[in-house]
Amino acid sequence: GWAAQSLLIFSLAAGILASVLVVTGWAWQRRQKHYYRSLYRTEAGRAREEQVNRERLDALVHISEMEAASEKEIADYVLDAACHLTGSSLAFIGSMSPDETVFHLAAWSSSVMEECAVAGVPLHFPIAEAGIWAEAVRTKKPVILNDYPAPHPAKKGFPAGHVQITRFAAVPVLDGERVVMVSAVANKEADYTETDIDQMMLLMQGFWTHLQRHAARDALERKRTDLEAAYEEITATQEELQANYEELAKSQIALRESERKYRDLYEYAQVGLFETSLEHATVIACNQRFCELFGFPSASEAIGKDVLALYVDPSDREEIGRILKEKGAIEYHVVRFRNQSTGRLFWGQFSALYNRERDIIEGSIVDITAQKAAEARLRETNEYLDNLINYANAPIIVWDPEFRITRFNHAFERLTGCTSDTVTGKPVSVLFPERTRERSMEYLHQAMAGERWETVEIPILRRDGSERVVLWNSATLFSEDGKTVIATIAQGQDITGRKAAEQALKESEERYREFFTTSRDSVFITTPEGKWLDFNDASLEMFGYPTRDELMALPVPQLYADPLERDEFLAVIAREGFVKEHPMQLRRKDGTVIDTLITAVSLRDRENAQKAFMGTIRDVTFRKAAEKALRRSEDTFRHISGLITDFAYSCRKSPGGAFCIDWLTGAVETITGYTQGEIHILTCWRPLVIEEDLPVFDQNVVGLLPGESSRSEIRIRHRDGRIVWLASFAECVTDPEDPTFHRLYGGCRDISARKEADRRQNALVRELEQKNAELERFTYTVSHDLRSPLITIRGFAELIDEDAEKGDLPRLHDDLKRIISAADRMQDLLNDLLELSRIGRLVNPSEKVRLDIIAQEAADLLAGPIGNAGVEVDISPDLPVVNVDRTRMREVFTNLIENAIKFTRGQEHPLIQIGMREEGGEKIFFVQDNGIGIEPRYLSKIFGLFEKLDGRSEGTGIGLAIVKRIIEFHGGRIWAESEGPGKGTKICFTVPEP
Repeated sequence: GWAAQSLLIFSLAAGILASVLVVTGWAWQRRQKHYYRSLYRTEAGRAREEQVNRERLDALVHISEMEAASEKEIADYVLDAACHLTGSSLAFIGSMSPDETVFHLAAWSSSVMEECAVAGVPLHFPIAEAGIWAEAVRTKKPVILNDYPAPHPAKKGFPAGHVQITRFAAVPVLDGERVVMVSAVANKEADYTETDIDQMMLLMQGFWTHLQRHAARDALERKRTDLEAAYEEITATQEELQANYEELAKSQIALRESERKYRDLYEYAQVGLFETSLEHATVIACNQRFCELFGFPSASEAIGKDVLALYVDPSDREEIGRILKEKGAIEYHVVRFRNQSTGRLFWGQFSALYNRERDIIEGSIVDITAQKAAEARLRETNEYLDNLINYANAPIIVWDPEFRITRFNHAFERLTGCTSDTVTGKPVSVLFPERTRERSMEYLHQAMAGERWETVEIPILRRDGSERVVLWNSATLFSEDGKTVIATIAQGQDITGRKAAEQALKESEERYREFFTTSRDSVFITTPEGKWLDFNDASLEMFGYPTRDELMALPVPQLYADPLERDEFLAVIAREGFVKEHPMQLRRKDGTVIDTLITAVSLRDRENAQKAFMGTIRDVTFRKAAEKALRRSEDTFRHISGLITDFAYSCRKSPGGAFCIDWLTGAVETITGYTQGEIHILTCWRPLVIEEDLPVFDQNVVGLLPGESSRSEIRIRHRDGRIVWLASFAECVTDPEDPTFHRLYGGCRDISARKEADRRQNALVRELEQKNAELERFTYTVSHDLRSPLITIRGFAELIDEDAEKGDLPRLHDDLKRIISAADRMQDLLNDLLELSRIGRLVNPSEKVRLDIIAQEAADLLAGPIGNAGVEVDISPDLPVVNVDRTRMREVFTNLIENAIKFTRGQEHPLIQIGMREEGGEKIFFVQDNGIGIEPRYLSKIFGLFEKLDGRSEGTGIGLAIVKRIIEFHGGRIWAESEGPGKGTKICFTVPEP
């Protein structure tokens, strides 16, 4: 019935309502799910967009900071940024011709060249022939193709080997209505969107703005040059106009110019100018130089001061007053004055006029203290030279261009027997014997013509009529023009005795040869072990052997009749080094025993070990053959000595005398530059030893006593002036011919090459140690300073999670700022380290430029910070021209000026001075400030990496290290000067001149 029907209706309504509620709930859940997904996608997209925007802004900021980079380097960076912002793998960029008909390819991403195989890639593309990418130029709108392989009417196709393209986007850069640049990216994994186009447009527009700013700066520089030229032209025009009025204003201009010159001369003259009252003896007027001479702070403070106090001797003032009253003037009067401030005494040259009408003295004072000292030194030098010439042991003579004698020392008087006053002014020919006078005068004419004598023998006629043979050397003296001969000076050595000795030696050698040819002695050379090395034919005859081979094969000990005599011979020669006429019985081949007298010496090597015995066996029948063998042996020894690279010598010293070389052989001329004859003239090679090594030479060579030997290293001066290192070996013995004489044997070896190699090796070792220490300091500092920002980033990154969970957005933003600040500091450190590493690797061509121009360029770049800090920058004009890398040197001044600005904050009148001073002939440039100063103990520390005396100051601490590296790369030096805190700082450096 009705109840059942009502129940059914209620059940249906309830079911429908439940279905509606279920459907509605399901629909609401799906709506909420889609809403939150949409919201998440929106927020994620916004975050990605913000991230991309930040990266683009970072890229634009970095582009604006790339002031020193080339256009190619900036373009490469922009392409990398475009690829990163859009997620592309390929990109290119280029500029348009002014008429928009030709595209010039400027740069492309590195992956393009890795994948491209097109031969001869062009750099210029006519737009009319270009494909789809040129639509950005033709339509002046961006182009996007997300399905590049699909057909398109504007596509022209690829050349063989071209990179495959899947997606493509190109944007034009407009300057007004003109397309100036085109950039394109390709092969993004997802489709290109308008956001990609916007990012590329903003990035490329920033790049174009940067290029325009550079172009504007260059144009401004050109305009400035044009304005300077125009100014010079206007100036020239004004000078032409001024010339038309010169005649009318000539008198007035001349008067003003005269007054100006007088004022300038008066004020800036390096001569003390003054006006004083003769009656009151006070200063009426004076210039600055007068104040400097007498210690007055200024001219105003000098006026009215008593001049009598300026004189060391007041009577000089009275004498000057008397002369002025009598004559009205005084010139070049030398007076001694006193500086009132320092008490310094100085010599002054006083010149003045007496103005009788005004009763004043007008005059000048010149400080001639240095001149007086120079004159005194000149007098001492002249006296020294006079004494040196007059009392020299060698005869010295001087004659003029007319060959008249002008100087004649005491040694020459002793040589000729004539006094100087009897021959001075006479022709020099009077000194020569008649028989050689013509030849001698030829030598004099050659010397007067500029030819220098080294060793010329000229006989000299003595007063008593005898002759002396003199070995001369000469030098020609010229006037200041270097051409006009004013005199010739010659120094001689009397070699009459030596010539006589040489003649006697020659006669002795002739007698020795005659004796040798007639000798019947047996001459031999054997080893200490008894093996024949050589012998003469007399030995064959003496011992009865028909052939040399047969005797050579015979051991020497078998010749001895008594082996004990052999032992005695060896003992004596080992102990004494020689035997003289030692009696010995020897046996001939046929068994006959003969009596002989053996004279032999022991031959030793450089280690002083016995290497052979050489001697003679006296037998009257074999004298001639023995002398022949001995002469051949000596010739062999001389030949071998001439071939060795060392040299050996022998000296003989009489009782109480000095060693004198009597034998010299080997490479003496190669090692010393002097011939054997010249060394013999010196009597010893001691004059070649440098002064510092004379004590070693005197102790270890000529100071040896018999039985002593030495090895030492000694330096000598080669004839060409260079220093030669010698390894010296010397031994002193008693002369066997006369025990009262000492004999010195020695040898020398050139070890200069070894010494130079040792020096270079030590220098390289020191340099390597220095580099290793610097590398260790660099590694430690870099790791420490880079670790600090990383720790900061990591610490605050961990805090971000906590802030996000707590919903503390302000704290989260603060943490992000700290992370960004730490990242920025790390970026600054890396940029500075990169800049430091580039120095010496990236080199710009050097150019000659005035240093004040570079300093001004740096100041112009820092015009903003300089103006904000209120700093006055004073650059000395006309600094010298230097040969430097202009960009790097501008970086030096930029760093130094920035440092000076930083440390002059808080000064009432901050001042930066850039100038130059000279010390010891070296030009020293400086950048000086009146800032906080530096304690002296830290002056050498500030140029180290990351060195910051004030840890709270701005910067990375690398700036001065970069400056130091640049200066040293130019071959200069850099250092800091400061008198202490509050006294300011001066950074000094040197750079090479052209």
